[in-house]
Amino acid sequence: MIETSDRLYASFIGPNWTSHYRGAFGRIEGSGQRGGWNTAAAVVPFWFVYRGLTSWSIIFFLSVLVLYAVYATVFTFFSWMRHELFWWPLVPAYLTASIAQGLVADKLLYKLALRKINQVRRSASNQATAVRELSALAPKAPPGAYITHTVLMLIGVPIWSVGVWSGATALRPSYSEPQSVYVALLRTALRDLIVTQETFFLEAAQYSDDIARLRYVPPEGVIIRLTSASDSGWAATASHAMVAASCTIFMGRGTSAEPANEGIAVCP
Repeated sequence: MIETSDRLYASFIGPNWTSHYRGAFGRIEGSGQRGGWNTAAAVVPFWFVYRGLTSWSIIFFLSVLVLYAVYATVFTFFSWMRHELFWWPLVPAYLTASIAQGLVADKLLYKLALRKINQVRRSASNQATAVRELSALAPKAPPGAYITHTVLMLIGVPIWSVGVWSGATALRPSYSEPQSVYVALLRTALRDLIVTQETFFLEAAQYSDDIARLRYVPPEGVIIRLTSASDSGWAATASHAMVAASCTIFMGRGTSAEPANEGIAVCP
């Protein structure tokens, strides 16, 4: 069908027919595959509008919003996204939507072209007439479509982003409250470490900087790091994935901590 209708496809698609779409449509008709990768569709945000696939441009816009909501929710609930950069999840959201657009573009345009060609074949008396009619039916963006799409992307997406980010950050655990469950867990772990170190000191006459030698198992999710240890004192930090900063504690002499804080877990 591609060979016998080459002029019809070229009339509908335009100048890019021979450079990309002839091969892509051939793969679709030959094996039913998606046609390949369409770089223009992936790079140009309003490609669907340009090709007359207006409904798919709306789907692309909505997919960016949905993907942003997913990424923002995931990022705010994990340790690598505790700071208030509401725009950051837009990057993977937009990239995901653009990659999907590049993968499906050829197949969608092929279906549109085939539908228009079959429509013209039923009404045209000869191929020359069909070519003229298809040229007239070639994809054209509706008036104001580019402006509408640009406004939605530049204004609608940021407004949606701020709203979703605010909701996600409101639902996530608080990292700043000193009495949060995670900070309390760090304090408890460091207090237990004091007992463990003193027990070790009674046996070895010195403190240890090796958590394995202490045989101390911290609570689940808590990471203990012994920063210094000698026969006169020790210092350690405790951290958790759900807490922005670590807690510190020291005992004895020979550490850099303030003496007034000896034996007290200092947390953010």
